Amino acid sequence: MTIIDDVKMRLKQFGYAADDSDNDEITWCKNKIERKILDFCHIPKVPSGLYYVEVDMICGEFLFEKKSTGDVSKFENIDLKKPITQSITEGNTSVVFTTPTSTPSSRLDSFIQALRNGGPGAMSQLVRHRRLAWKGQ
Repeated sequence: MTIIDDVKMRLKQFGYAADDSDNDEITWCKNKIERKILDFCHIPKVPSGLYYVEVDMICGEFLFEKKSTGDVSKFENIDLKKPITQSITEGNTSVVFTTPTSTPSSRLDSFIQALRNGGPGAMSQLVRHRRLAWKGQ
């Protein structure tokens, strides 16, 4: 399996049925995200430890591009009517994921943005692979 196949499988998990007509755009997003990771981490090759972060970031970038261009014909199967968990309370700390006034469109935007960032914990994984970059080199 290639990363393109894994991106399609991940998109399918979200309810977006990617087909062969999406291959060029997925490849473009893959190249863009790969460059973003390499530039952030200052490394020559994406390590295997960032594979799933890369897949989620590619999915997010792909869905962002589709929504930005108005090509939302395959979005109807993405179910964002309600999140699985609306709030978490631990001791005296409470986190609310949605408000009753949030719209499906705003939830879709939040979902896409979370994917573009690689999902929860992605930044710590990216930082773990980051190297120093000296100016002038």
